[in-house]
Amino acid sequence: IGTGGFTFDSSTQLTVTTGNIYFEGGQVTDNNGNAGTARNITFAGNITAGANKIAIGEASNDNVVFTMNNGAVINQTGGSFFVGSTGDTTNTGGSFSGTLTMNSGSSLTTTGYVVMGGESNVSNAIPSATFNMNGGTFAVNGNYTILGGVGNFTGTQTGGTILLSRPGNMALFIGQDASLGGSATWNQSAGTFVVNGNTVVGGRNGGVGTVNISGTANAQFLQGLILGLQDYAQGTFNQTGGTVSIGTGSNIADTNYLITGANTIDLVLAYNQTNANGNPSITKGTYNLSGGTLQVNGITTGQGNGYVGGSNAAPSTYTSGSGAFTTTSGGTANFNWSGGATLRPFDNELTIGNAVTVTLGTGGGTVNTNDKDGIARQVTFDVPIGSSSGATSAGLTVAGSGVALLTQAVTYTGDTSVTSGTLKAGVANVLPSGTGYGNLVLDGGSSAAGRFDMNGFAQAVNGVNGVTGAVLGTITNNGAS
Repeated sequence: IGTGGFTFDSSTQLTVTTGNIYFEGGQVTDNNGNAGTARNITFAGNITAGANKIAIGEASNDNVVFTMNNGAVINQTGGSFFVGSTGDTTNTGGSFSGTLTMNSGSSLTTTGYVVMGGESNVSNAIPSATFNMNGGTFAVNGNYTILGGVGNFTGTQTGGTILLSRPGNMALFIGQDASLGGSATWNQSAGTFVVNGNTVVGGRNGGVGTVNISGTANAQFLQGLILGLQDYAQGTFNQTGGTVSIGTGSNIADTNYLITGANTIDLVLAYNQTNANGNPSITKGTYNLSGGTLQVNGITTGQGNGYVGGSNAAPSTYTSGSGAFTTTSGGTANFNWSGGATLRPFDNELTIGNAVTVTLGTGGGTVNTNDKDGIARQVTFDVPIGSSSGATSAGLTVAGSGVALLTQAVTYTGDTSVTSGTLKAGVANVLPSGTGYGNLVLDGGSSAAGRFDMNGFAQAVNGVNGVTGAVLGTITNNGAS
C-alpha cells in the first residue's frame, strides 16, 4: 500500500490458495524520528485463503489499520493470522504495528494460529497490535491465539462475539512473554467472549497480562483460567461488572511452561514458582472482583511443579537477557472482593484453596451457593477471609439454598449476613468478635430462610440480629435448633 489508504468494496472477491497475503505500508517514524502516517484499509469484501499467512502490519516500519465493515468476510484454512506480528526472526529493522477493527456485520474465521503483538523476537524494536471488536464475529477453530506475544497489545470489545476453540489444550495467551518488554491488556464492556480451552494471562519471562471486564460483558473461560503462569509472570484480572464464567479444564502437559501434573484447572492464581530451569522465580496472580458475578468451581494457587508456598529465596525482579525489561512481582495469589459483588459455583462444588489470600474491601462480598443453573452447592472457604485496612461494610453475605462452609476463622470487620441457605462453621469461634467487628445478621425476610449451623463447635459472636432488628432465621448445632 503506497503512500495512502485503500478501500475494498463489497464487490471485492479475493481467493488465495497457495500464497501469503500481506497488508503492509506506512511508517511508524520518519527519518527524523517523528511519528509517521498510518495506512488505512477499509474492507467490505470477501477473502478466502488457504493454509498460508495473512498479515496486517508485519514488516519493519509498518503502521497498518485494517477495518472490517458490514459484509466483510475473511475465511482462512490453516496457516497463520498476524496483526502487528511476524514469524521472521531475521527481521531486525524498526518497530511496526497493526490494528484490526471489526464492526457490526463483519466475520473473520480461521483454523490457523493467531498472533497479535509479536510472535518472534525482533531485535531492535517492540512490535505492537491493537484489536477493536465493535461487532461481528471473530472465530478461531482448533488452534491457539496469542494476544501480546513479545510485543505490546491492547484489545477492546464493545460488542460482537469472539469464539476461541481448542478443547483440551492451550487456547489463549494474553501477555505471553515479556522478553522484549511488551505487555498486553484486554478490555471488555459488552458482547460475548468464549474460550473453549485453557487460558493464560501472564505467561513466562516476566510476561504481563491484564484483563478488565465491565458493563454487560459476558466472558466465558470454559476450561480454566491461569493468572501468572511461571518465571516472574504477572496476571491481573479486574472485574467491575458483567458475568465471568470459569469452567474446569485439564492440566495440559507442556514442558515449555512446566505444566506437567494431572491437576485440574479452574481459576489458578500464580501457577508456578519456578523458571524453566527449575530455579525459584516469583510469580503473581491477582483477581479483583468489585462488581458483577464470577462463576467458578475452584480458586487455587501453586498447582504447577516447584511451588513452595509463600515467599521463597528468589529475587523480586525479572530482567530480560537484553536488560530491556525489569518488573517487580509480589509472589502472591490474591483474591480481592468488594462492592457486594457475587461469587458463585459454576456447575459443581466451589472450593477456595488455603494458599489464596482472600481480602474483603468496602461493600464486602456476596456468596451465592446456587450454581449457574440454580442447583444448591457447597462453597468451602479453606482460607481465613480478611478485610483491607480502612474498608467499610467489609462483611460477607450468604445467599442461595446451599451451604457456605468456613473451615478457618475469619478476620474481616463487617457483618456476616445470611439471607438464605446455610452458613456452616468448620472451627470454633469462626466469626470475629470484639471491638471493631460486626454482628451475625440472620435475615431471610418473610421466609426466615437464613441459618447459621454451629456444627458442634462453640461460637462467640458480638450479637445476633436482623437487618431491622428482628432475627429472621435460625441458629442450629449439627442441624438441631
